[in-house]
Amino acid sequence: MPSTHHRHVKLECHSRRGNMKFFGIKERVNETNNDTELALRDFMCTKLKILPADEENIHFDRVHRITSRRSQSNDQNLQPQPIIVKLTHFQDKFSSSPSSKIC
Repeated sequence: MPSTHHRHVKLECHSRRGNMKFFGIKERVNETNNDTELALRDFMCTKLKILPADEENIHFDRVHRITSRRSQSNDQNLQPQPIIVKLTHFQDKFSSSPSSKIC
């Protein structure tokens, strides 16, 4: 019988399998989750070369930066915070990035 820790890790891995992380997407000051989604969709079309018609068919449950922006710092050289996306349909993960890894 699997240990409690093993079952916990397996459940956590399964719950994250529809997630994707995106790095290096510019972040705006006081960016809202809606702004983040718009920036992500623009990135998908311009950098990932996903056709707009295909991009419109990819649905997200949630889109947000992994951590809140460091609002106390005025340093313009900070790297943008990564974006984490929870896909509504797990299959979209493969249509948007065939080389994605699962958990």
